[in-house]
Amino acid sequence: MTGVIFQDVNLADANLRDANVTGLQIINTNLCGAVLPDGESGACPRPVRR
Repeated sequence: MTGVIFQDVNLADANLRDANVTGLQIINTNLCGAVLPDGESGACPRPVRR
């Protein structure tokens, strides 16, 4: 995937690329409790920094 876009929470594609988001690794805590496109309820993933 070149960019994971969650339209429901209005995340910008640029923000995802800047955060080096790969797959479903989301560092934005605003996704906590949100319903993700894959059908899973949004848990709070640990921030991944490289």
